[in-house]
Amino acid sequence: MTKKAVAAAAVVSGVLHGVLLAVGIGLLAMVFAAYWGAPWPVVLAGGVLGLSGGTALARRVWFPCAAPAAVPPAEPASEPIRFPGFADEFERLAARQRVLASLLIAALAALLAVRVAAEFGWTALFGLPRERLLYAALAVAAVVLPLGLWNWRCPRCRRNLGPSLSIRSCPRCGIVLRG
Repeated sequence: MTKKAVAAAAVVSGVLHGVLLAVGIGLLAMVFAAYWGAPWPVVLAGGVLGLSGGTALARRVWFPCAAPAAVPPAEPASEPIRFPGFADEFERLAARQRVLASLLIAALAALLAVRVAAEFGWTALFGLPRERLLYAALAVAAVVLPLGLWNWRCPRCRRNLGPSLSIRSCPRCGIVLRG
């Protein structure tokens, strides 16, 4: 009974995270379109495209290996699987992921600074023209997001590890990654 409840809670949590990601990307697309002065039909179209892109991304991140309906899911291993070397590989992977997350946060902070500068009418920030800082932040975000999705994979089965950075074992293959 508790295994079924935990599995159901995990599915609900994944669905909620996926919906929030899709809506967030849709709203972000609308904000960028409105920021660049697009008319309202274009802003709404950007929101719809961002929502559909966010949905596709959420399916890829949170539900990468959905089992077919006819095949029952495999039972998890009774004891954790430990292989030498995978913990070290995962530590390197996690360190790269922390760097990528820091770069993404810096890019988002730069986008916020550009928005504040636009509100106050400043033409430059940190000695750079406002537009160059905007383009640099968007370029960093456009590079860091796919790299983060590509990097955050299990060293053994190469499937995505999901939204948590504090993961201890792979939810797909069961290998112990930490501790």
